[in-house]
Amino acid sequence: MITAFPALLSVDLQTPLSDGWLAYAKLTLVLAGVLIGAYVAVRYGLPRLSLARASQGPIEIRARLALEPRKSLYLVALGTARLLIATSETGVSFLTRVESSDLQETGSSNAPPPQNDKDFKSFIRAFRDRKDV
Repeated sequence: MITAFPALLSVDLQTPLSDGWLAYAKLTLVLAGVLIGAYVAVRYGLPRLSLARASQGPIEIRARLALEPRKSLYLVALGTARLLIATSETGVSFLTRVESSDLQETGSSNAPPPQNDKDFKSFIRAFRDRKDV
């Protein structure tokens, strides 16, 4: 009976086992490479793509108020001018130019951007409630 299947007796049992370990080692190295690549991309690539970088030019975002998930108001400083801009999923809209006297009334002129949105909300209320001449 044993002589009927001589191919089964000559099978090298080390070959499939070593091929399995070799495949496992390759898979582990590829996974480690992917993880290292993802770490490098998140650590060094994302900060370069970030839109929240410190201002390095004449345009500064002084305050932001989220109205809805994809709708926001921005108070933008362009040199000495202050602009109120609205953003939504359809685009960006210029609303109005804000005078320095309006900013001084709310206490946010020449101050760093507020840490919370309450200051900007009070500015919007004061701007909305002012009487046009």
